[in-house]
Amino acid sequence: MVLGGELDDQGMVFDFSNVKRTIKRVIDERVDHRLVIPRAYKGLEWNEDEPDSFTWHLTDGTRILHRSPDEAVVWLSSDRVVPSAVAAVGAGVTGSLAGKRDGCGYCVT
Repeated sequence: MVLGGELDDQGMVFDFSNVKRTIKRVIDERVDHRLVIPRAYKGLEWNEDEPDSFTWHLTDGTRILHRSPDEAVVWLSSDRVVPSAVAAVGAGVTGSLAGKRDGCGYCVT
């Protein structure tokens, strides 16, 4: 996340406590206590008609069958759990921060 803009009269672009609070809320709402799964993982078998179940086929020939409510899983648009894929789950943080700075322009990416 990159914050940028004009400095206010206290020499700050943005109050970090607002940024920290917003990021924590997004993590709590979207990822905390959920299983993060890379949907494009080569050994993953899933069916859109059964969102509460999927199977991992491991390289040693064994498999893991997972069943849980769909809300217990975060699907990533990648083949691995990597920072850039997890960051996409946080998309929208920028909108949550927008408008929190009275009359001062800034960008959040």
